[in-house]
Amino acid sequence: MHRIAIALLLVFAIKAKADTENESPKKIRRRLSPYMKMFVRDAAALTKNKAKIDLGRTLFYDKHLSATSSFSCNACHDLEKYGTNGARYTTQREAEKTYRDVEFQRGLITLAPIDRFLQGDDKALDPKQLRGGRVFDEKGCVSCHTGATFGGQMIIKLGVTEQWPNQSDQSLFTITKDPKHKMAFRVSSLRNIAKTAPYFHGAKEFAFTGCPCAPC
Repeated sequence: MHRIAIALLLVFAIKAKADTENESPKKIRRRLSPYMKMFVRDAAALTKNKAKIDLGRTLFYDKHLSATSSFSCNACHDLEKYGTNGARYTTQREAEKTYRDVEFQRGLITLAPIDRFLQGDDKALDPKQLRGGRVFDEKGCVSCHTGATFGGQMIIKLGVTEQWPNQSDQSLFTITKDPKHKMAFRVSSLRNIAKTAPYFHGAKEFAFTGCPCAPC
C-alpha cells in the first residue's frame, strides 16, 4: 500500500506540473495582472505639458549644459540605443571616465506584446513567452519588477541571500554613508531589455543570466 501511495503521489505531482506548465493564457494573465500593468499614454498630460516636453527635448541634446560644452545628455543616454550607451560603456570604464552603467528608461516606454496580452489578447504572446510569464511569477520576479515599467520603482539591496561578487560600487551608501544603504540599487525597468545590454550597474553581463537578488 505504501508503494501504491507513493506512486499515486508521483502521478499527481507530474500531472500538476504538466497542468501548470500548460496553463491557459487567461490563467497566466491572472498570475501577472496584480503586479504588471499595461502602459497607457496620458494624452491629456502630454498636451498640457507640451511646452515643457519640447524644452526638455531641446536641453537633452544641448552640449552647452556640460562642464566642457562637449557632451549632451544624449551622449550617454543615446535615444537611438533605447537610452543607454551600450558597449561604449565598457571602453569608457576602461579609460576610467565613468564607473556606472546608465538605467535611463523612465520616459522610453515602448508598447509591447505584453501590453496587448494584459489588455486581454490571448494570442499576443507565443507559448514560449507564456511559459516565461509563469516562471516570472513562480520565481518571484514580479515582487520587484512591477507596474507599467516592470521595475524602476524601488531601491533594494543587490544580493539578498548571497553576496554580490562586485562590491566596489556601494551605490547609495557612497552618498548617504548609511551602512544599511550598502549595495542598495534601484530595480531596473525591464522595458526594452532586449535592446539595452550590457546589464546591471557594472555592465558585467551582456546577456541576462539570472536574478541579481538570489539564485533563480
